[in-house]
Amino acid sequence: MCRDLGDATQTESGTTRSQSELSMTPERAVCGNAQRSRTMAQENCPNTQRLTDYLLGKVSEAETAALANHLTECRQCAVRVEELELVGDELVAMVRRPVEMDYLSEPECRRAVAKAESIPDQLAQWTGSGRPDADRRQPPLPRRLGQYELLELIGQGGMGAVYKARHIRLDRIVALKVLPAERLSSPQAVARFQREMKAAGRLQHPNIVSAYDAGEAAGSHYLAMEYVAGVDLATLVKRLGPVPVADA
Repeated sequence: MCRDLGDATQTESGTTRSQSELSMTPERAVCGNAQRSRTMAQENCPNTQRLTDYLLGKVSEAETAALANHLTECRQCAVRVEELELVGDELVAMVRRPVEMDYLSEPECRRAVAKAESIPDQLAQWTGSGRPDADRRQPPLPRRLGQYELLELIGQGGMGAVYKARHIRLDRIVALKVLPAERLSSPQAVARFQREMKAAGRLQHPNIVSAYDAGEAAGSHYLAMEYVAGVDLATLVKRLGPVPVADA
């Protein structure tokens, strides 16, 4: 039983309710609760960093569940998450986009590329190994040093002569550096050559020729290294002129 108290009505239990509350249907009551829930959710909205960490999987399991539940109730945060995902997709696309190499269109770069591409044609005008016939010299006798057959003298300097040679048993072409006979009488020169052999054996780099073998035969010290076909820098400069730093 209810007693009319003007704008308010007292129920049998003694609770006083307004007319608007008494006239509220169950559906309206549910909507009101949902509205209050959304309002509370918006008041506790996570910041952008937390949402970003959530997308990247950097939050704990419990926090992941809490944020997922919040996103179902807060449309505003759900929209923010969609925007963050879109930004992430754009960043990934930018990273995957091929780099524009504008420098390739620069005149100096085109000239350098053209000059580099012309080198094989110029070398083709020379003999097979790329060394002019006038520079070819046969190695002095003996033509065999230990397990190596001397094929051709590649270069010569104060600390030794370098031959194109072939390992007889392995049938491998190598560059064989030999300490000249006139230096054998100098203990300092021999010691220096031996230090060079040890240093070469320790080096390992794609841009440095590898050392295969070292030893002494017929009274001569030698160092066997990887043979790289081509021309030396001195010959290249002699034929083509000064080489730009970029080409070198």
